[in-house]
Amino acid sequence: MTNQIKKKVKFKGLILIMIIVFGYLFYYFPLQKYLAEKNFNSYIQAQGISESSIKEKDVFKDYKQNGYYICVVYKDDPDWKYEYQFRTNDLAELFSKESIMLIIYDKENAEFNFDDVDLMQSGKKQPLHKPL
Repeated sequence: MTNQIKKKVKFKGLILIMIIVFGYLFYYFPLQKYLAEKNFNSYIQAQGISESSIKEKDVFKDYKQNGYYICVVYKDDPDWKYEYQFRTNDLAELFSKESIMLIIYDKENAEFNFDDVDLMQSGKKQPLHKPL
């Protein structure tokens, strides 16, 4: 191979590596965050909750489990923190509200046990499916 052909191959290889790295970073950060927020909105709509009832909302990356947490405090239920977890481990659920799991915590950070309390009487937002 001539020196000029080697340079072209190296240049194309470098471009390919850069495309792969930028594609991965795009998926890992802005695309996952967008999907988390989109699926969260679908989830709360299925719960019958409007976005106007949200008092506080924090969205942050979960590096350990590879997903996003969306922590919400509702205006009508300020003593409880609703933690919506967006999981990316199942590609079939990645684009639906099924990728969201809800866990509720009180001010002392104790988890709300859905088995001990009748949800209809508790006033808590009901999860669409039970936490694992």
